[in-house]
Amino acid sequence: MDITYSVVVFLASSLLQSNLECRELDGYPFPVYVTESCPRNEAEWNKRSAVFNCTKEHTYACFPNNEITELIEFCYPLQIIAIPSGLCLYLSKKRSQMEAYECNGFEYGCPDKPYRGSWIFNYSACVSIGEGCFLAEPLCRRKTRTPVEIQTSLHVLPHEEGNEGMYVSM
Repeated sequence: MDITYSVVVFLASSLLQSNLECRELDGYPFPVYVTESCPRNEAEWNKRSAVFNCTKEHTYACFPNNEITELIEFCYPLQIIAIPSGLCLYLSKKRSQMEAYECNGFEYGCPDKPYRGSWIFNYSACVSIGEGCFLAEPLCRRKTRTPVEIQTSLHVLPHEEGNEGMYVSM
């Protein structure tokens, strides 16, 4: 076997394991892996796409899962994932298909023109998630960052026989 090929295979598998949590998800007809983040620029996209080595009939994809709780990477069975403006995508586990999520209510980052899945790094709002929602959604930010106020009152009782100290109630 050619030494160059062996080195490339080793480096590719090492890169794949370092970019993934090495946790393949069950329930899909093709391999799907959890990742900490989707590519943030074209160079990262090309690197991760090369690691996955998708066939000509498939394309590398990185989108949220259907619960919008994790980012996942996979080879999707389309050459080009075409996405209309005003939409973000996620992978439906039930159907193993890309599903659309309307993002016109986002405070920022909703794609204002049609785009390809391979350009997702230009639309980070579509892959910035937390607590089961897109962070660009107004209610998502409030839900995940709402401080809780606790009102306290201090009651000082006069010093009497058998009653020593003060009480704090909430």
